[in-house]
Amino acid sequence: MYHSTTEKSLMTNFSDVLGLHLPAGFKLRDWQKRFLTTFLNKCVTEKKSSFLLEACPAAGKSIGQMCPAYILRNLGLIKWTTVVVPTDHLRTQMGVEIYKIFGLDLYYGTDRFAIEDYQGEVITYAQLAANPNLYKARCALFGNRVMVVGDEIHHLGEKNSWGQAFKTAFSDVAYRLLTSGTPFRSDNQKILGDCINYKLDQEGNYISVPDFRIVNQNR
Repeated sequence: MYHSTTEKSLMTNFSDVLGLHLPAGFKLRDWQKRFLTTFLNKCVTEKKSSFLLEACPAAGKSIGQMCPAYILRNLGLIKWTTVVVPTDHLRTQMGVEIYKIFGLDLYYGTDRFAIEDYQGEVITYAQLAANPNLYKARCALFGNRVMVVGDEIHHLGEKNSWGQAFKTAFSDVAYRLLTSGTPFRSDNQKILGDCINYKLDQEGNYISVPDFRIVNQNR
């Protein structure tokens, strides 16, 4: 993983997020504060490259998962953000919301675009699977000073095309935030086994172990 001079100066515990710059008027929910603190401590202080967030529906996961990308960019730790979602509808929705709330201009179309005009992109897993080496090369343009956000990662089986493409494209990036409300698969395949910690239950099923779990949106 890439570590800049700026990052080396931050190798202390993040006790809270009150001193970190957030968009004007944006207020974190309590769980988002705890999640952001946990993420920064694990991924910046402890140099852990992958982080699994499990959040219940309507908890504010879609917006909460972009807070680390906003912070890391402002700290100079990343130069590019890639958000990967399951559907075309979510691609557009995420692109619009991210710009509205965070001011991050992420390309969310399907045509060619000038990379220097944007701060990242939102793509679908189908786009990624069609040409994973394109996105691997794109990350390399930024020296892999990239954060990838994988939304609803239960779609990524260890052996299916989406999961294989994700690993090919983003194996060397600085930060991987993986999110889902249900981070497991009914076929008992591992989800990105190199990125997620697992334990076996009494029936021999793989159970993912999240780095942060929110089951009540009011906490």
